[in-house]
Amino acid sequence: MIMPQQSSKNSGLWQQATLLPIALVAIEILVINGGMILDMTTSGTSDATRVLLMDSPHWFLLTGLVLGASEILAYRFLVKRFAKRPVTELGATGCIKETALGILVGSVLVSLPMLILWARGFWRFNSFAINSGILKGIGIGLIACVFEELLMRGVFLRLLEQKWGAPGALVVTSLVFGAIHLSNPGVTWLGALTIGVEAGFLLGTAYLWKRRLWFPIGLHFGWNAMQAAFWGGNVSGTGKQSGLLDGTLHGPTWLTGGSVGIEGSLLTAVIGLLAAGVIWKLTPREAPEMAPHEAKTPTDEVPDTGETPAITASEPGRQTRRD
Repeated sequence: MIMPQQSSKNSGLWQQATLLPIALVAIEILVINGGMILDMTTSGTSDATRVLLMDSPHWFLLTGLVLGASEILAYRFLVKRFAKRPVTELGATGCIKETALGILVGSVLVSLPMLILWARGFWRFNSFAINSGILKGIGIGLIACVFEELLMRGVFLRLLEQKWGAPGALVVTSLVFGAIHLSNPGVTWLGALTIGVEAGFLLGTAYLWKRRLWFPIGLHFGWNAMQAAFWGGNVSGTGKQSGLLDGTLHGPTWLTGGSVGIEGSLLTAVIGLLAAGVIWKLTPREAPEMAPHEAKTPTDEVPDTGETPAITASEPGRQTRRD
């Protein structure tokens, strides 16, 4: 027989596992395809102008900002509504510091393989230019980081950890994270595996470190934005960007990443996995905080000592139970 409390807990987990992803995907579709609404309401605008607007760096940046803000608000609302708990993973205290630290760590980590390949002659510098592609690169970083972290770490990793523990949840979500990138044009099976190993484990441990999302969101943003806006690279097989630097990768695919970009490189996978190992060592081994309706009340468990509570007399004609 399922006890009412257990049924309530399972219901809350099921609602989070279904409603949160649906809401986040719906927001992505609505905002990214907002150009269709723009198209219908600007009949006097030429097709060329519409295409230019949709592909402009400013549009990418605005889309990223709107997506990030709306998804965070939706996540907070749905967690409070259905999980009935404080949204500690998106708490305001320390959010700027944690996000900034994540941006710094992500930028450094993704630059390490580029610097190594440059030093070894596998990346050739072509030119340097301040251009609008930098804004587009920042927008690309924003579009992916909030959605993917809320979905993969905020929903799936957190819920699976309650069922299987942190190691099992980390392995599963990392493999899934790599697999979903197969939808990108240039991603191969090997590329998906390296993305899962380097980024999946890295971002997963970044969440588990404090069980908050600001650090992995910042790390994810720094990782993508540095690739696109600074190095002008190919982010997750989506195509080469126009960044601050322009260069060419050449060499074996296992080293340069081929059509996937630097994320498909085994060198990047090793660096990401080592960084994930360091964060894992810093992560406290403690159970995740439960929602109020999932937590046990003092009356849920009565310790069985094997003894019968003693009866003492405190007043004539009255007995008091001493526990």
